Amino acid sequence: MLEVVLVLGEFLAGEKDRSITSYENLMVPKHEVLSDAEARKVLEELHTTAEKLPRIFDGDPALAGKAKPGQIVKIYREDPSGGYLYYRIVIQG
Repeated sequence: MLEVVLVLGEFLAGEKDRSITSYENLMVPKHEVLSDAEARKVLEELHTTAEKLPRIFDGDPALAGKAKPGQIVKIYREDPSGGYLYYRIVIQG
């Protein structure tokens, strides 16, 4: 059986150790878990509560097991017109 793995745009055959995970993919925006103090500050600035934030599952590959339910994640997204910050509450799933 021939394994083909895409690594940085190059096809490599049979090199299992060269595979990448989705959180290392260049197309996945940076996800940062906020400390409790940072989370409180963000919620205060946004005049909202954690329960009102959009949700992200704790098993999401972009989190790579770094976040636990109840924590808030800051997501950096960039496009040609600039960068944007999004916040998500981590839920179990």
